Amino acid sequence: MSIWVFSVSVDFGLQLAGWLLSVLLGSEVIYDLLGSITFITVSLGSYSLYGIGSNVGLLATTLVVAWAARLGTFLFYRILQTGHDSRFEKIRSNPISFFVAWMMQGVWVLATLTPVLLVNSSPSHVKTSLTNVQTAQVLVGSAVWMVGFLFESVADYQKFVFKSTPENAGMFIQSGLWSLCRYPNYFGEMTVWFGMYMICTSQLSLDMCGVSLVSPVFVTLLLCYVSGIPLQEKQAWQRWGDNDEYLAYKQNTNLLIPSILSNDMLCCSKRQ
Repeated sequence: MSIWVFSVSVDFGLQLAGWLLSVLLGSEVIYDLLGSITFITVSLGSYSLYGIGSNVGLLATTLVVAWAARLGTFLFYRILQTGHDSRFEKIRSNPISFFVAWMMQGVWVLATLTPVLLVNSSPSHVKTSLTNVQTAQVLVGSAVWMVGFLFESVADYQKFVFKSTPENAGMFIQSGLWSLCRYPNYFGEMTVWFGMYMICTSQLSLDMCGVSLVSPVFVTLLLCYVSGIPLQEKQAWQRWGDNDEYLAYKQNTNLLIPSILSNDMLCCSKRQ
């Protein structure tokens, strides 16, 4: 069995099982958790079955597990607290639309893991040694990954704590990392996968480096144009579109790229 047959089978098999269980429960509560479990299962399985001997593959797989475990735990805890996910308001009662959402998660997992799967399936003679240039690329990629991981983790934590504070009801966050840009969590996630791309392509041929670009490009397009920023911008406009302080925040704060020179790290969030 090739690494791709294994990965596709496990990935979409888990999504199908998740969809069936969610239809029976009438809830999306396990959606993000199972997405993270799929990342972990596919990456660990691909390394165990096809990638043994690759230090780069081991590093990439370990980082995927760390990222997915953190994100999955956070999102599962959050939905247990809130009881729902606004992305599914219009589709949770429609099994067909719900099925499409689950299958799209499968596509997301597979596309995002492409460089990891390629490095784990690299020929055995490629797995055992790194040149100085390759080592430097891995180190830089790891540093980029860590910056992204910290940005995403801290931004998620800051927003969750903010929204969990009763005094902040009806307010929007613009403190901490959220003073540097309006979506530091999405910036972090995109950076994570650009870093992963750099790590994995240190051991890939030029044509496979091109194929691996599907990962960071897919994540970026997904968050910028499909399920991330557009949905959040729409919801924010509905809540605070007539709020002068929100409009000022929107006008003066970068959408995605952090403004490291911002002087507003400690500014307070404003009431609606």
